[in-house]
Amino acid sequence: MTTAEKRGLLQPEHQGIAKETMCQLNKAGTQRHLLCDPQTSGGFLLAILPDAVEEAKAVARSHDIDFFAIGELTEPSSDRALIEVLE
Repeated sequence: MTTAEKRGLLQPEHQGIAKETMCQLNKAGTQRHLLCDPQTSGGFLLAILPDAVEEAKAVARSHDIDFFAIGELTEPSSDRALIEVLE
């Protein structure tokens, strides 16, 4: 159970999504034989709406922060992996 679930911060339809999502296998791990934990990797991950990307980049640049897009959020699908490394 996530902290948000414990605190009653989620809508009923969002209950359990984190557990279901985090327990799925992904291609990133199988393609690269990696096990990643973004919570402890020292990086900072942001989700930004497409129309706010340029402003976010400008703010990052103004603070001398390297800023890179690493992917995009898409609708879930049972016929593809949750995460896939694209080169």
